[in-house]
Amino acid sequence: MGNRWILIAGDILVFVIFSILGRGAHQMELGAAGIVSTGWPFLAGWLIVGIPMGVYRPEAYESAAAGAKRALLTWIIGGPVALVLRSLAVGRLPHWSFAIIAFTTSLVLLVAWRALYGALKR
Repeated sequence: MGNRWILIAGDILVFVIFSILGRGAHQMELGAAGIVSTGWPFLAGWLIVGIPMGVYRPEAYESAAAGAKRALLTWIIGGPVALVLRSLAVGRLPHWSFAIIAFTTSLVLLVAWRALYGALKR
C-alpha cells in the first residue's frame, strides 16, 4: 500500500512541475491557485485512464522499463483525455502547438518519474 501512495504523490508532483514549467514559460503567476488550475486537467486525465490501466499495480513499477512502458501507454490515451478536460475548463480548444508541447512535456516527466521509481524499487 505504501508504494501506491508514493506513486500518487510522485504523479501529483509531476503535474505540479509541469504546471510550473508551463506557467513560467508564459510568465504567468506561480501561486498555488494558478498551478492547480493549470495542472488538474492533466492529473485527472492521468488518473481517469491510469487507474483502469493499472498504473498503481505492482507490475507497473517492478523495473525501470516497466514503469516507463506503463507511463507511455497510459499517457498515449490519458494525454488526449487531459487536453479535452482542459478545453472544457478554459472554454476553448488548445492551439495545436500547445497540445503537442503539453503532451510531450508531461510524457517526458511521467516516463522519467515512473522509470526512476521502478529502478529504485528494483
